[in-house]
Amino acid sequence: MKKINSLKLFISLFSFFLFLFPFKVNAETIGFSGNDSVYVGENITVNLYVPAGIASVGGNLTFNSEYLEYVSGSPVYSGYTSNINTGANFKIGGFGSATTSQTTIFSFTFRTKKIGSTQVGLSNAALSSETGKLNTNVAAKNINIINPPSGNNNLRSLSTNVGGLNFNGSTNYNITVENNITSINVNAEAEDGKAQVNGIGTRSLNYGNNVINIEVRAENGSSKTYTINVVRKDNRSNNNNLSNLKVNGGTLNPGFNKNTTSYSLSVPFSVSNLNVTATPEDSKAKVNVTNTNLIAEETVDVKVIVTAENGSSKTYTIHTLRGKDPNKVLSTNNFLASLTLSDGLLSPGFDKNQENYIVYLPYEVETISINYSVEDTKYATVVKEGPDKLS
Repeated sequence: MKKINSLKLFISLFSFFLFLFPFKVNAETIGFSGNDSVYVGENITVNLYVPAGIASVGGNLTFNSEYLEYVSGSPVYSGYTSNINTGANFKIGGFGSATTSQTTIFSFTFRTKKIGSTQVGLSNAALSSETGKLNTNVAAKNINIINPPSGNNNLRSLSTNVGGLNFNGSTNYNITVENNITSINVNAEAEDGKAQVNGIGTRSLNYGNNVINIEVRAENGSSKTYTINVVRKDNRSNNNNLSNLKVNGGTLNPGFNKNTTSYSLSVPFSVSNLNVTATPEDSKAKVNVTNTNLIAEETVDVKVIVTAENGSSKTYTIHTLRGKDPNKVLSTNNFLASLTLSDGLLSPGFDKNQENYIVYLPYEVETISINYSVEDTKYATVVKEGPDKLS
């Protein structure tokens, strides 16, 4: 009885020791890296890697031929002598110096054949370090094969609330609407439910041609543009003529004619603001008169702008000269500001207070040009007297 109790005690203690310090079995994991998903019909590359400390690796590459077609494979680690035997269950193997970190040993390319989920793995996998064989775990590569994004950027239907558009699949359409139609509603549906349609809804219409573009952007980003040219009739008047034009304080020269747009006018100094009466031929036209303030002894262009119902305009201009101010103190400034010659030199040099000068010229100079400017540029005038040819 004592021996049995001692054995039970030993077993209990050993079980407790295992619970506290579990025994570890050395197992190294190799696996595949690469993209998780790929479009059907395209190639995908997966890479076989091993952990650090591995001196050799071998096994059979496995894949489902219903989903994947083997295209190529090659060793990529220069530290190994490696080979791929595609004729005998895709055997692979390599050995050489031990890896110092996780290292890619082989690279394989497959072409996807149909939609679905599949794996690339390694059966009969074997690893060894420089000291001996290792237990081996393999992490297979899961691959999801999906349809590529649709490139369908076609419309199934295209219509407007005003009618007149017969959709036939082409990309250009023309519609004419009456002048009272101020907006249009465009409806469109794409053939592919994943495509985006931009440009539909209610659009305001101006008179004349309105270009409406509807863009269909496919799932893969490609786009197509459908264009509707909507012509809104313009029945508005284009009459921007005057039927009458009158002013206070003077008479237009020439007399008014609706087709004459330029007139001259002189008014006395007492008229400081030109009072213009302008009547349009079309009652829907608008008249705007600008720049009516006048300046003594100056010509001011008074503008009469007639804008027709359709927005076109015509400008009548009255060049108005206002008379002198009778109370104005007249300028007495009769000085030159400059005096120069084409040849020779003035003696003495120019001074506005100096009235007499001498110029010495060579015999061969028969004429000279005299250039000058006045200090009072507004009122002063200059008269030059003397022969054109020198004796």
